[in-house]
Amino acid sequence: MAAARGEYMDISNTDRARLAEAFDNQQDYLELADTLGINRSTARSIVATYVDTGRVQKLPRGGARNVKMDVDMRNHLENIIDANPLLTLRQMKESLAHNLPDKPAVSTSSVARALDGMMLTLKMAEDVPDARNAPRVVEQRLEYAEWFLEHGVVGNCVFIDETGYNVWTRRTRGRAPRGVPARRVVHGQRGRNCNVTFAVSVAIGLVHHRIAFETVTRERFEDFLAETVAECNQMFPADEPIYLIYDNARPHVRAQLPDGANPIIQTKRLPPYSPFLNMTEMAHSAFKAAVKRTLAQPVWQLRAGDRQAAQDAGINLQQWRCDILRDAALQNIDAITPGKCTQWYNHSQTYLPRCLASQHIDG
Repeated sequence: MAAARGEYMDISNTDRARLAEAFDNQQDYLELADTLGINRSTARSIVATYVDTGRVQKLPRGGARNVKMDVDMRNHLENIIDANPLLTLRQMKESLAHNLPDKPAVSTSSVARALDGMMLTLKMAEDVPDARNAPRVVEQRLEYAEWFLEHGVVGNCVFIDETGYNVWTRRTRGRAPRGVPARRVVHGQRGRNCNVTFAVSVAIGLVHHRIAFETVTRERFEDFLAETVAECNQMFPADEPIYLIYDNARPHVRAQLPDGANPIIQTKRLPPYSPFLNMTEMAHSAFKAAVKRTLAQPVWQLRAGDRQAAQDAGINLQQWRCDILRDAALQNIDAITPGKCTQWYNHSQTYLPRCLASQHIDG
């Protein structure tokens, strides 16, 4: 005799069929149940069900889950989040109750689970200008894409832009024991901004850069253009066209090349609200990420607040901090490499088909 099964042991459909077959053949199915280790009362129940309904297989257990959030409620959540992605769970719950009063009431936890199932996650919000995809902007992107395919791909394109940072520049995330915030010690004043202007090219990498602590004006930007023109004359073949491409920031709009510049060097402004077409934006990200890693080190923060070291150097604390920011920039300027510039350039070109198709771009 087989060992008796546990109280809640599952009985397979094969054993159930054996019991039914023994009953049909007028055999002792209870003795077979003892052999199979099946309780005799359970065997009688299986056979009785077979006699009454002809069914041997067991029925599937459970049924449809009682889900409160149906399709209509999920669609409503998707619509209100498209209209305002900054809604809280409580506001979403109240909107469901107000706009769908016939639906069951749900908790904020149910709303959160529904959003998770819809692959809608909580993330940092980004402000997008309302004119980013205005008709005139879409038209200018189309014109730029057509110009680039005609001239840019056969010339040497040098992309130009500036970025800034200060001694408080840092990574936004850190590590600490659970329940304890991640803090770092900083000095009491932010200090002046360090402005770094880059000129990058897919063929050369970093063509030229300038580190300054003054606000970028038209005159200073024209000085940078003159320096970049001189670098381009040395780096690129004399018979190949060179295009200096930059955005529509106020100092850039009316800037002119220096008198006597080689006519083969021309300027081209990017469409408004189109940073994705400027590979320098990605160079900024790589550079600032490297600077953040440097300034995150405690030794750099201690240097920034070392008044005695500034006095020993014969300068005030503000100039001392400016020198530290300059050192951090010079130490990390090699984050912009020719290989990375090639990747950034290729990535920016992926937007040209969408510009040619006059599509809205929010990236």
